[in-house]
Amino acid sequence: MASSLERMPLDILVDIAFLCASSSPFLPPTAVLHLSLTSRTLWTMLSRQTCPQLYARIYRAKFDIAAPARRRISAFFTTTCLADELVERFRVLRRIHHREVTPTVENDLWKVYMMMLEDDGMNERQLIAAGILPYVSELIASGGTSKIPGFTDVAYSLVVWISWLTVSRDFLLREQADVREQILRLLRPFALGSLTDPLQSFISDSPGQDVDHFSRKLTLACPNPTFPAILLTFAREDAIAIQIPRHLPPTRELTDTQPHNGPTMGDFRLYERHSRLKVRSALPSAAFIDQTHPKPSHRSTKYDHDFFRLLLHPLDSSCKVFRKAVYTPGSISGLWEGSLLVATSSYLSEGRRLMPPPHLPNFVCRRPLQCHLREHYCFTPNVPFDVNGRCDDPCAVSWLPTGNTVYQVVENTDGLEFNHVKSSRKIQYQTFHSDVLGKSGRDPRQALDVLISGETDPTHGQAWGAFNFIGRVRLSDGMITLKREPKNAGDANLGTWVFEGYLLGGQFVGRWRPSAALHQGGIGGIFSLGKIDLDAR
Repeated sequence: MASSLERMPLDILVDIAFLCASSSPFLPPTAVLHLSLTSRTLWTMLSRQTCPQLYARIYRAKFDIAAPARRRISAFFTTTCLADELVERFRVLRRIHHREVTPTVENDLWKVYMMMLEDDGMNERQLIAAGILPYVSELIASGGTSKIPGFTDVAYSLVVWISWLTVSRDFLLREQADVREQILRLLRPFALGSLTDPLQSFISDSPGQDVDHFSRKLTLACPNPTFPAILLTFAREDAIAIQIPRHLPPTRELTDTQPHNGPTMGDFRLYERHSRLKVRSALPSAAFIDQTHPKPSHRSTKYDHDFFRLLLHPLDSSCKVFRKAVYTPGSISGLWEGSLLVATSSYLSEGRRLMPPPHLPNFVCRRPLQCHLREHYCFTPNVPFDVNGRCDDPCAVSWLPTGNTVYQVVENTDGLEFNHVKSSRKIQYQTFHSDVLGKSGRDPRQALDVLISGETDPTHGQAWGAFNFIGRVRLSDGMITLKREPKNAGDANLGTWVFEGYLLGGQFVGRWRPSAALHQGGIGGIFSLGKIDLDAR
């Protein structure tokens, strides 16, 4: 005789199974298995093949779904698709929990990386509960791909990315000093790369990878490990307190009667306050999460650009489908503060290929970095500068005409105007304003080109040097290039530097080097900048 459970309507049985499975939000739905094992009838009724809607419902309760929907991946969602994804994710989480590194580790890391790009809180909590932080730290500390079967360069790149996306300030504060130094040494080759060459792209040179995502194949480029390595380097360097020289005057106000060139103790304190990388705090414990009425989150929106960059061919400006998805107008406008690290001359002269990671020297010093930037947009009928034309520093991708011998540049409240000195040609760029579309009412997303101008604030200039900035946004993938020149003629010895990088989660990070046009060598490094909220300052 059939039991009461077996005679129960399927929808009620599914509700019971769902409530059993969701009682522990960060554990596999083993309660459904236990319920299914009570009889063959229930096994058939609750199997993934017979009842995929149950497992799709469990997936929606345990993982984030907003980002795939926003990125239009959800157009391929079916209950069977979500049910299969649920099983695949918990298999990966189980291997992470048991510290298993199998020959399929690269596939596991792709799954984790995509989960973090779609994270609105639930995905990360599942990974943290499985032990992702010590798992990726151990993989980084393994020191190379040759020690682990199936662990490729792509896998190591993904590990570095996952480490940055999941790390918290609490985890870094608990990290032992010797472990921190070991990881910093291993990250240094990825962060520095070849400083004498320009930074090329957000994606690495590896061929596209076919990644299983929601039961369909996505061909994705491997993300460049340079950027998370830079972020992780600054996050760990922040654990070292800045030493303020005691011989400096306390504040600049006290030096008005006695001229003082350079920073004061107050400038150092301001630098320490604003230079630290914004590393998030740990997520709340599962005990404080209301699963019945979860709070909406939009954390994954800051990773939309990263996701779409993976779908782009490098430097492919003809790719119109994803152009709007890799850069948001106004993103770089505002006040940015942070710091740069200077690499040793021995690294620059010998190169990282001659120096294995354990022997790479540490950075020479850390310096403050600041810029107040504005965006300027070129709309039709204006024609932007030819990106393939002659420019001041071709390798820097600045794409600006040579000096003032060709164009006279005038900047006013409306924007930039380039007047050709030998013809009547004029090119106008309108300045971006967050509250309006611009003087012409044009949508910034329809701009043909984006230029950047800026300078250091007067207070920062008095302490650390005054500079002007000019640069460009590469609209095909969102790469930002800035050229920094001394504002005062007497500071020409400070040189012209090029900063190349991307906006990642609210941080502007990348590498810096001297301008190739000036043939300056023997110096270079990495930088990190965070946007300052002027209202809260």
